[in-house]
Amino acid sequence: MIDLESAIGVELLAYVAAKGEPLKVVEMLPGLQDLWFSDERGRYCTEMRIFGYRGREPNGAVFRDGAHA
Repeated sequence: MIDLESAIGVELLAYVAAKGEPLKVVEMLPGLQDLWFSDERGRYCTEMRIFGYRGREPNGAVFRDGAHA
């Protein structure tokens, strides 16, 4: 997320864009007025990322849905 009202945010965006690699820009949803995380200073954007893995254990056992098959 880039805050375009922040000089550092704009500088960071310019730095990344200058590399010439493709950038993907998307609208932040929900909007600032609808963010659920807030305190007396304002509302904040939060993000949760989850890494999922499905494959084999080092010993060759197949691991699926929290259990060994």
